[in-house]
Amino acid sequence: MNDARSIALWHRRLGETALHPKIGDARLAAHHLRLAASMFTGIGDDIGHARTVLHLAQALTLNGQAAEALSELAAIEQAVHDYGSVGYLADQCTVLGEVHAALGDTAQANRRYGEAVDYYTAAGPGADKSKAAVIDRRAALDRPAALNGEQEGMA
Repeated sequence: MNDARSIALWHRRLGETALHPKIGDARLAAHHLRLAASMFTGIGDDIGHARTVLHLAQALTLNGQAAEALSELAAIEQAVHDYGSVGYLADQCTVLGEVHAALGDTAQANRRYGEAVDYYTAAGPGADKSKAAVIDRRAALDRPAALNGEQEGMA
């Protein structure tokens, strides 16, 4: 593994770690993920870049920048499709669902979550945990905000 790729992976992992609920620092995550994405682009690693952007979109959404996240995701959509990994396609649809939900577009979020469930199903039993999480997110779209823990004192 070359040094540039190793450093890019290191930044991506730092970004992913910063997104973990026990840390929950989306700004720090975005910082490291932007560095990693730039480095992957610099070495011509399209799928490394795309995987990093999936995490960056989550960080941006948590930072209240869902519109920017959607733009970032649009830029990698073809690369993920071309790569052809069912798991990566499922992850992409999951993140797109999260972003659309944050933007208040529940119809589009519901559609993307449905696509993710289909891809996770095709991926097989190893994806059952991710599939269940998406099913829960999709069901949450139909619940009133108060039932989703968004009422005062529950967030």
